[in-house]
Amino acid sequence: FLQCKDGWVTTGAARAGMWERMLKVMGYSDLAEDPEYAAPMFATDKAEIRMELLHLWCEERPVKDVEDALVGADIPVGRAMTIPDVLEDRHIWEREVMMETELEGQPGKKMLVPGPTFIKFSKTPTTAGPIPKYGEHNQEIYGSLLGLDENRLAAMVDEGVIT
Repeated sequence: FLQCKDGWVTTGAARAGMWERMLKVMGYSDLAEDPEYAAPMFATDKAEIRMELLHLWCEERPVKDVEDALVGADIPVGRAMTIPDVLEDRHIWEREVMMETELEGQPGKKMLVPGPTFIKFSKTPTTAGPIPKYGEHNQEIYGSLLGLDENRLAAMVDEGVIT
């Protein structure tokens, strides 16, 4: 991750030509002509120097400026997002990475849940099934799967370990 004035970004200038474009965006056209500096990510002894130049360049700019400059040069870039940022991102909702579903037996009460997949095909509907109640699968998981007996499960409930 690269620190900017007001946040963080990540980039992946790994392919041939990307570092050349990156150096030009940062104002180092002379270095972009040098094969040692313009080489793919770790195919050069100059990688450490390049990364330091990139860090310094990012630190002087807001995230939006860094994103705009790199996207304009066809270099992948993305800002680091907080949880509230992620939940406000329209792409998360359009791709159904996050969904709202009604709680079973509680009409009108909704809960945020992760969508069933991060890969979403445009013609494949995505649905989130009913949300299990707290403790609904305790017997199945702790008893059948992990082999804990009824006494141990009851003790765990009494101790507040499980519901």
